[in-house]
Amino acid sequence: MNRRTSYQALLGCGALVALPLACVLRNPLPLQLRPVALPLVCMLAVAALSSLCAPWGRSTPSPRLDSCVFGLWLFTLVLVGAQETAFHWHKHQALHSRTTEAQALGAHIIIGYSHPDEVKVLAQKGLVGRIFIGTNTMHGKTTEAIAEEVSELRRLRQDAGLPPLIVSTHQEGRIVARMSPPLAVCALGLICTA
Repeated sequence: MNRRTSYQALLGCGALVALPLACVLRNPLPLQLRPVALPLVCMLAVAALSSLCAPWGRSTPSPRLDSCVFGLWLFTLVLVGAQETAFHWHKHQALHSRTTEAQALGAHIIIGYSHPDEVKVLAQKGLVGRIFIGTNTMHGKTTEAIAEEVSELRRLRQDAGLPPLIVSTHQEGRIVARMSPPLAVCALGLICTA
């Protein structure tokens, strides 16, 4: 096996790893990986496609393998692009919906969030009726900051003439401890009465 064939095989293996990752990037399970995985998959796909199209790569000992590898990387890139486009289109549609049906459905939806900006528009438009305070919500924040976020979200709903925002969490105190730290037992009252 010469150097070029080894390179083709390496690109092929990379495509076989990147393609399944591209299939699940918009799935909630790899949420923590998405900020790194999405640009990484795109950059690797562009780099692989560029190297396969480079003038030095056209005279290969295995053009059929080149075509297959090129197709895998191209499909990976198109798949990621299509998924991102569909996600942003659906997000745009949801954020710009004005129907009472969307608000009626939103009253039954509960979401968790990392940053309050992610949920402000949804709460203000009535597209979500409940929030979940979990580990991602509290990461790096004080009790006062969390209480302030919840108060602001509730105020936005009140200003929009919507029913109060329902705030929930799950705290068992042992293995399931979503609210500690930073929330102590007395701090729960700050959020529930805000």
